[in-house]
Formats: sequence, C-alpha cells, structure tokens
Amino acid sequence: MPPSVDELRQLLRAAEETSPDLASLVFVAATTGCRRGELCGLQWSDVDLARATVVVQRSIADANGVIAVKQTKTHHARRLALDSATVEVLRRHRLVTAWSRCPTAGL
Repeated sequence: MPPSVDELRQLLRAAEETSPDLASLVFVAATTGCRRGELCGLQWSDVDLARATVVVQRSIADANGVIAVKQTKTHHARRLALDSATVEVLRRHRLVTAWSRCPTAGL
C-alpha cells in the first residue's frame, strides 16, 4: 500500500533534513510513479525541463551484487509529463549537483 499524503510529507521532511538528494528522488518517485530501478536509471538526457517531460527508457538492477542496466519491466520506453512542482524539484536538484561538481561555476 502506498503511503498516505501525510506520511509522504513526513518522509519528505525527514529526507530533506538528512539528504536533499534522497528527498528529490522520493518526490520524483511520488509524482511519476516510476519504479525504483527506473528512477536509478534516469539520466539528465532523459529529462526535458523546458517541455516538462521525462523519458523512462532503462532500469538499473542489482543481481547478486552485480549492477546492470536493463530494459524497463514492460520493455518499452515511455514519456511522462511532469507537473510544475516536479520540474522545480528537478531544476533545483540539477543546479545543486552541478554546483557540487564545480563549485566555481557561475562565479
């Protein structure tokens, strides 16, 4: 059973306090319905913030400690529309991750 709205809010608050990256992942999971492996398989090239879409085309699997890239469960890519809140979460996450890789960016 999925968490209630209140449980999800509590989870997001707790994740934001300890790991903003995790909070972004939980938010995207909740708003897109993507499976765990699909979320792990997302790349920035799959995300179009200007058009508010994401293409889910791969999944990551862990079989006996071996990480593998594979097709989605349905073996088909799908394009999902993103709401404005999810676009903002992804935009912020992208800025933060870019800043952490290159702290002098934008100076």
